[in-house]
Amino acid sequence: MNKFISLLYSLLIGASIVTFVGLGVYAFYPGQSYDKDCYELHQNYRYDYAESSEPSPEDDNAFNECQTQRDNERQDYARIVAIIGLVATAGVTAAALFMPITINEIKDGIALGAVMTAIYSAIWAGIAEHRVLMFISGTLFLASAITTGYAKFKD
Repeated sequence: MNKFISLLYSLLIGASIVTFVGLGVYAFYPGQSYDKDCYELHQNYRYDYAESSEPSPEDDNAFNECQTQRDNERQDYARIVAIIGLVATAGVTAAALFMPITINEIKDGIALGAVMTAIYSAIWAGIAEHRVLMFISGTLFLASAITTGYAKFKD
């Protein structure tokens, strides 16, 4: 088989795996939806060109509390998605190493999917601003790249 076609097929399988993980998270663990935006709390006043009206301290406090709560919820969501990504990375890496597949393009694609899923997890850990998860994601990224590379080139 042509080397370019083999590479393209492996990339397609890897991208399909990380898309499968991402869509699975989106379908079964959707993010928080909000009825109102925090900026609607500031709708109580209007800036007028003739007179400079400022929001009251109560409006500012309500807005800040709303923003802080939303930021905390988003970081919690991102942390859980990063953990789901880590588990998926471990599973896909194990599948790449231990599945009895004789077609190299499929095995390479699964290994590439493990590496891409580790990158997906690292991105969500970065969004969560969780340093330990970022380190674990990076470690799992390195481990999946090394183990799948070793399994591929050990002969």
